[in-house]
Amino acid sequence: MIQKIASAIGSGLIFCLLFVHSAFSPAPLTNALLWKIEGPALEQASYLFGTIHALCPDDFDLPKSVKEKLAASQQLVMEINLAEINLSAMNPSLMTMNANQTLKELLEAPVYEQLRDYLKNGSGIDISFYDRLKPIFLSSVLLPMLLECPPQSVENMLLKEAMSLNIRMSGLETLSHQLEILSDVPLDLQVQYLKETMADLPKAKQELRQLIDFYSEESINRLYDLIRESEFQTYEATLLSNRNKDWIPKMEAAMDSSAVFFAVGAGHLAGERGVIRLLQEAGYTLSPLPLHQ
Repeated sequence: MIQKIASAIGSGLIFCLLFVHSAFSPAPLTNALLWKIEGPALEQASYLFGTIHALCPDDFDLPKSVKEKLAASQQLVMEINLAEINLSAMNPSLMTMNANQTLKELLEAPVYEQLRDYLKNGSGIDISFYDRLKPIFLSSVLLPMLLECPPQSVENMLLKEAMSLNIRMSGLETLSHQLEILSDVPLDLQVQYLKETMADLPKAKQELRQLIDFYSEESINRLYDLIRESEFQTYEATLLSNRNKDWIPKMEAAMDSSAVFFAVGAGHLAGERGVIRLLQEAGYTLSPLPLHQ
């Protein structure tokens, strides 16, 4: 079971990580997904690109500008290195509940039955397959049904492009680390989010569509505002800003030796503690670039 679930969530940050917020309201940044990074100590410019971890195939294609900047780089650095994910080395306990905990016990009977039928009709898989899966990871299972299409990730598009260009790849963190972060979210909050999703599936679909629309429009400030309304706001530091801060020295080290194309979830770009602001505070100049010319 773990290998099947992990393969569904391994392409970058898990869906629910898009739904975190910052406690601050900084001045809006220019709405742009692609940014040029320059600094007095850098021999070559590097680039920062905001991704989204799941959308429909018709929603987005890699623009020519992104492909050009990637081709001009010596390294692709994503949140995790998708080319080196080792599912067999994962700790199953990160994704599963204790032996005495199951979805059936955590959910009221009507909610459990609704979820059972929704999973069966949408994926053909019986709920018992997921009964000990932590609710926060069930988002990746529900995602294709909420999107109403086979989801794809911008990260996988970049991975394929980088492989075709024979560009070196690395990650800012590991998949296990991301799973550990999500596992730290209290179980009652995970259950609450799952219940709210099932209580109004049309609303969940609408919110997901709005998020994808904001991404397609490069509206990182509107995306940021939407993200701020998350149920996971209490854990913003753990899920988002602390990770942004941890990434900066790793990004600086990578840029010291080569031109790098960084690709992280678009939810990490904006905000007072977003990657753009933190890089600026570290002395770098970031300039928005047009995605479409």
